[in-house]
Amino acid sequence: MIKKITLSIAILYSVFSLAQQSTSSPYSYFGIGDNKFKGTPEQRAMGGLGILPDSTHINLSNPASYSSLWLTNISLSGTSTFNKQSTNQESATSQRTSLDYLAIGIPMGKFGVGFGLNPQTAVGYKIQTINNDASAGNMFTGEGGSNRVFVGGAYQITPDLSFGIDANYYFGEINTIGRVLSSGTQYSTRFNNTVRVSGFGANLGLMYKTKVFEKYNLYTSATYSPEYELDFERNASVGTIGYTQNGTEYYDDYVLLDPEKGKYTLPSKFSAGAGIGELRKWLFGTELVFTGKNNALPLSGSSVDYDSENGMRVSLGGYYTPKYNSFTNYFQRVTYRAGLRYEKTGLIVNDKSINDMGISLGAGLPIGNGFSDLTFVFEYGRRGTKANNLVREDYFNITVGLSITDKWFRKFLYD
Repeated sequence: MIKKITLSIAILYSVFSLAQQSTSSPYSYFGIGDNKFKGTPEQRAMGGLGILPDSTHINLSNPASYSSLWLTNISLSGTSTFNKQSTNQESATSQRTSLDYLAIGIPMGKFGVGFGLNPQTAVGYKIQTINNDASAGNMFTGEGGSNRVFVGGAYQITPDLSFGIDANYYFGEINTIGRVLSSGTQYSTRFNNTVRVSGFGANLGLMYKTKVFEKYNLYTSATYSPEYELDFERNASVGTIGYTQNGTEYYDDYVLLDPEKGKYTLPSKFSAGAGIGELRKWLFGTELVFTGKNNALPLSGSSVDYDSENGMRVSLGGYYTPKYNSFTNYFQRVTYRAGLRYEKTGLIVNDKSINDMGISLGAGLPIGNGFSDLTFVFEYGRRGTKANNLVREDYFNITVGLSITDKWFRKFLYD
């Protein structure tokens, strides 16, 4: 039965992950979009902290964690984002709901295996500039993004040290439209772009834990993702926007441009973190993530004053479980999580670094008498600035994650 449930979830997720528009940020205009994947709900509730070798939840930030699983874990989550975008002149609101990922982790003694699918980046914007007398202006829209299919394995070198690796395949499609109206002209010019990307990458991870002060555990974690390339193919057309007598817009006199092929380079990433805690009771930790400079180009073909720099994220977070095996008080089995994060996204627009900061709270609610749970995460954050004619985003995320644990491949004594 559980295998049928898993297959149904996988098919449903695959359909929706390719169709959803999961961002409304103007900053998704750059490169192949916003970095969509923020980790599992357990990690997001702790400010993105991914240092824990959890035995019942899959950790998708460090593949070395797969060898720590002792129960098969099926995990998926979805997020609703409520976004307020403000400039010095005006503001607007938007709301998006999307699936975050589907992943399965399987323990195999000293080995562990993980595989799954998640949206990796997302594009969803509408940018418009009009001069004072409305005789000229530009409008750019975009949607789409890239997805990641991954399969990974981990090996427990010693009881305290594990190594893991993920092999990733990226694919996706981004559609952008640019409309340009010049002064003294009756009709606008429209540029259509469809960009398809695909390529391979890898994530490497190490995890080490040891006892300190007899009853506490010290956890350390490190990951490295080498720079990788995505092949892209761009199909574009240019034409005139006309209008019928009743005002309906139509696309006319369009010309198909020659397809363009090339490679898009994504930067390397390195993380290191550490934490201390009592097993199944509490944890407090921190993690630093460093990302290389991303030489991204806007896919819509417009000239924008932008640059890039090295990215960085610092996370602080932890969890507390009053009594994980309590039989008399349900709320003592609930895991409470909280976290803070600050991130330099690596994007510079109009000479301003685009930074992101947030605070999160979460709770993991046990389901039944096993280790399955339903996790709720509430996150408030702010990205960007109003300075230099830019946009500041204030957002509120509600994430719901389902984690199902079960023991597979059991050897029965009687048939």
